[in-house]
Amino acid sequence: MVPALQGVFAKGGFMVLVERSKAATELDSVLAEAATGNSVIAVIDGNVAMGKTTLLRVLKERAAAAGFTVLSAVGDLGDHHVPYGVVGSVVDLTGILSRRGSRAADIARESAREVAGLTARGPVLITVDDIQYADGESLHCLRYLAHALRGQPLALVMTFSPSLRGEESPALRSFLQGANVRRIRADALSVDGVARMLRDVVGEAGSVSLAARYHRLTGGNPLLVRSLCEDARSERRSSGDALRRAVVHCVDRMGPLSLRIARSVAVLGDFANLATVSRLSEVDPGVARRVVQRLNSVGAFAGLRFRYRPAACALLEAMPADALDSLRFRAARVLHEAGAPVTSVADRLLAAGPRRQAWVPPVLEQAADRALADHRVERAVQYLEFAADCCADERHGYSFRVRVAALRSTLDVRSAEEAFLALKAPILAGRVHPDDALRVARARLTPLHLGDAADMIRHTVDNTGQAALGEEWQLTRLILATSYPGVLARVGVAPEPVDPSGRPRHRHGPLLLRAAQELADTLTGAVDPGAVERAERLLEEARPASFADTTAVVCALLALVYADALDTASRWCDAITLGAGEDADPGLSAGIRCFRAFVALRQGDMDTAVEQAEGVLDLLEGHGWNDSLGLLLAVLVEAHTAAGNDQAAADFLRRPIKPELFETRAGLHYLYARGRHHLAAGRTHAALADFIACGDRMVKWGIDAPALVPWRLGAAEAWLRMGQPERAAPLVEAQLARLRGTELTRTRGITLRCLAAVRTAGERPAILERALDALQRSGDRYESSRVLADLSDAHRSLGNWTKARSAAHRARRIGKNCRGAVVRPARPAPVPREQAAVPAPERRPVRAGAKELGGSGGDTFAKLSFSERRVAALAAAGYANREIAERLYITISTVEQHLTRVYRKLSIKRREELPIGFGDDAM
Repeated sequence: MVPALQGVFAKGGFMVLVERSKAATELDSVLAEAATGNSVIAVIDGNVAMGKTTLLRVLKERAAAAGFTVLSAVGDLGDHHVPYGVVGSVVDLTGILSRRGSRAADIARESAREVAGLTARGPVLITVDDIQYADGESLHCLRYLAHALRGQPLALVMTFSPSLRGEESPALRSFLQGANVRRIRADALSVDGVARMLRDVVGEAGSVSLAARYHRLTGGNPLLVRSLCEDARSERRSSGDALRRAVVHCVDRMGPLSLRIARSVAVLGDFANLATVSRLSEVDPGVARRVVQRLNSVGAFAGLRFRYRPAACALLEAMPADALDSLRFRAARVLHEAGAPVTSVADRLLAAGPRRQAWVPPVLEQAADRALADHRVERAVQYLEFAADCCADERHGYSFRVRVAALRSTLDVRSAEEAFLALKAPILAGRVHPDDALRVARARLTPLHLGDAADMIRHTVDNTGQAALGEEWQLTRLILATSYPGVLARVGVAPEPVDPSGRPRHRHGPLLLRAAQELADTLTGAVDPGAVERAERLLEEARPASFADTTAVVCALLALVYADALDTASRWCDAITLGAGEDADPGLSAGIRCFRAFVALRQGDMDTAVEQAEGVLDLLEGHGWNDSLGLLLAVLVEAHTAAGNDQAAADFLRRPIKPELFETRAGLHYLYARGRHHLAAGRTHAALADFIACGDRMVKWGIDAPALVPWRLGAAEAWLRMGQPERAAPLVEAQLARLRGTELTRTRGITLRCLAAVRTAGERPAILERALDALQRSGDRYESSRVLADLSDAHRSLGNWTKARSAAHRARRIGKNCRGAVVRPARPAPVPREQAAVPAPERRPVRAGAKELGGSGGDTFAKLSFSERRVAALAAAGYANREIAERLYITISTVEQHLTRVYRKLSIKRREELPIGFGDDAM
């Protein structure tokens, strides 16, 4: 080696690494041989940014230090058609090129003569960077020069990057593949090489710990490693700016084909494969494979992914906006045709901007459905809004906007209000499909914008005709009839007609339509024995986390409540809450809490009713007025009234309400609750007015179901309080007539209690016993306690003091277990004279074994087993069979068997004959 080349230049980092590399050693030998008088031709090849130019620069510095004359040229893609562009940078050809008629051979000889003159004075180094871009004329001169100056102190060193398509000219290929051409390879750094490069930047210890990570991010590309070092020194640590720029620079230097492939991979992301990349970039698969291999070897890629993901974004951001949008749209089309997930296709469509092509809206709609299934409501809204923008058909676009408005109601009520209101004008202008118009109208019902809803429904029906409308109209009519019957009257449309066969319609079809039909059947009095089973099947079919099924769930639960299946409704509330999870529709969650309150009220659990209703009241008030808020107020007023909290009930009644509430089913509950409050406060005429107003609406609207709101019983009780039993009796009889053929146990029980109040004193106990049996089967503790209080009064009026005490004791016991309910003192109607004259029946002791009920029972109770005594004790305390079974963890059938044996052993016929003190002793 030439002595002048022995020293190490005082440079850091990559330069030092280059000087110590194998390639540098090989180049040193090239200079050493040329210095001895032997000409040498060498080619440094390797991928972009592997240090070829840096090696050349080190070579020139060392050659100059050793006394070489250094001549340099750089090939440029833009100048490769300029004749003698490269060789003209090495030697002065101005004179000969200015002569007219100069031949190529003369020019080559002139260039060789110029260089020969230099070699006569000492060794010469000629370097050409990027020889692949050299013009053909220059290549001819360089070949001639190398041949002519053999045996001269000349070193010709070039860097070369092969084209991806193998498009090198025959002249270049022949020149580079000559037998006397040395090939020197500039390869990527190993992990150890990266560590050596890092030592001067982060020290010995730091280089070892960082080397593997840096190599993984760069593939050992020296330029990329140096960029990472620059980022490490940056004040904004982990910014990655330098590395992103370096990757983009490398790809850009590799040429247009590599840039196109890299952009395709960047926009396809995780769905990039050779087929999709080839198709998107419009490059032959074989060529695409070679490009990808080159991008891997240069350190930009690992497989078909960017090693440093942010670089992919940087590569796309560097594109002109229009070109990037076009690329994203074409990528979406390629992925769609390749069967990629719809959300991946939709995301690229969103990024590309609206395109009104027929295939786009369906893809976006499918992506919205997928997002909803994954509980990503906001993303679904984005997809649907964009789908509307991509629709060429106006009506189709409005269909998407209707869905958007419906979804917004689960996110932001105010935003949803604006979205629905914006649709009213297009609906009235006939620009929206009738089905979508009806969906918007139904959405306006919930916040009680009944005028808007009526306008849209009337316009749709008048302009389309009922006969031409399909399931959406049938559903709308059912929902109006069951929940907003006042609007149905406004529109002037009759309720859903009854099937000529007498069987309810819509037993088949969409879930919501069937659920609405089930509720309609219940409210029109068609509560057959299979109603509860059908409602449960609907609930089993519904998906609690689905927004679309929320209304169906509400309808089915209401059908259970109005069928007096309170235990079943309560159980389903628990099951739906458990099954829906945290991602369920918020509207469903609030609705279930409303139902819990409503069911608890009808079960006589006043504490739970108040707790659940107040818990969701603030939430609903924050979203504006709706019919559910009216139902909650009704529950709170009735529950507080039953509990004796008259002031609390009055406070809730003072809250402002929307007048439109009284055109809804919830408004009926509000009127009834207000009437109960008036009755409890002694304002009997005000109470009667509310009960009658309630009844007038129910009769007018065709939903005079006895279990919906027992307005006749409320009115009858008001008449009794005013001392007019003759006005009360027809109302009770009418209510009883409506119960024939039904299994409405709770409603039957409270109706029988009211019936007892209008019958003679001698008839009352038997009627009240029937009422008690029905109410205990229904699970309503509060109404059971009221019946027992009345039964106590009835026995007392007949002189049956033992039975009176027993009934009173049980009433108090049940009232105590009603969680907040207060059994108000009974106020029996004045007994007419002819009834008062009836002699009381002969008093006979009720037996408990061999003793009267007032006794201790003696040895008689010893006949009972421990299990029988426990069951008998709870029965004597007023617990229903179901409650006894729950407390003792046994089946209802076991309870019934124990009681049968107890009655036989104590020689009694029913639980009412169990002695009062027995329950206390046994418990």
